[in-house]
Amino acid sequence: MEAWTLTEGGQPAEDTARRLAEFIRPAAASLELALYDIRLPDPVGSIVADALRAAAGRGVRIRLLYNVDSERPAALHPPPQTRPELLRELPIEVGAVPGVPDLMHHKYVVRDAAAVWTGSANWTIASWTRQENVLAIVDAPAIAVAYRQNFEELWNERDVERSGERRRRHRRRRRRATDRHGLRPMGRQRPVGVEDPVAGDGPGAAAVLGKAVDALGLDTVHDFMHAKVTVAADTVFLGSFNLSRSGERNAENVLELTDPGIADRMAAFVDEVRARYPGSTVPEQAIATISEGSSQSVAISKSSAEIRPSASSRERIQSTRPDQ
Repeated sequence: MEAWTLTEGGQPAEDTARRLAEFIRPAAASLELALYDIRLPDPVGSIVADALRAAAGRGVRIRLLYNVDSERPAALHPPPQTRPELLRELPIEVGAVPGVPDLMHHKYVVRDAAAVWTGSANWTIASWTRQENVLAIVDAPAIAVAYRQNFEELWNERDVERSGERRRRHRRRRRRATDRHGLRPMGRQRPVGVEDPVAGDGPGAAAVLGKAVDALGLDTVHDFMHAKVTVAADTVFLGSFNLSRSGERNAENVLELTDPGIADRMAAFVDEVRARYPGSTVPEQAIATISEGSSQSVAISKSSAEIRPSASSRERIQSTRPDQ
């Protein structure tokens, strides 16, 4: 497995596009894509689109899920601008997931039920050049099969609210079996939760830092700090999931990686990001939400997907709105 980070101004979008194309290239049988947001104009878009076309030419079945606008208030997020007619210019099967009650927020690809690309980054120029993000590749069939099951669930049912039910039932059965036989998970035990450092000013409260960004909107630059990563000793949690009530209700995914090297790099990334931005304050409404605790609802995520492929690297499809 490998994990890496993106920072504002830290890398050209072509680097991520080429890395993604390298992930796609070994596909022999199937590619499943669940993506919240896709807006990749040429020349970056052609790198990815050409890799998908080449895979289809080898007989690979390619399926892509995206989110349909659920009529959530625009103040919460820019409404999806999916253009299915552009998606269908590629040799892929396309499925729309109604964002009811919330979003299909995934950013993952499953290759041959054997490897997974995932993380916090959408497939947009802004995500790959203007935002802080964390990405990971896991080459492990057991993990890939779980992601594929999630994809099939969404593909067949198109139901965000019920997404993940199969995995939750499996975990409940496994916990019951563990309790019955007195077994414990293998490997070193590590803490996975800490007292919230921002809900107060007492001893041990961490300094709050913040990145000043443009207001969220359709025509603004999406330059926010977008990473979703937690490091606890040598365990790393990363994926699409924000620590929020919306995150709990969306269709989301999280990887738990136990690897000292990755944990060290992710902890260093957190320190580097904190060093870039000034002190800030936590809004009173956020503190109240933290203090109340999280809700019990569970779900997955959304795709404001607009794919911008071209027939070749020499052709361009002009955007109907500013590229972000």
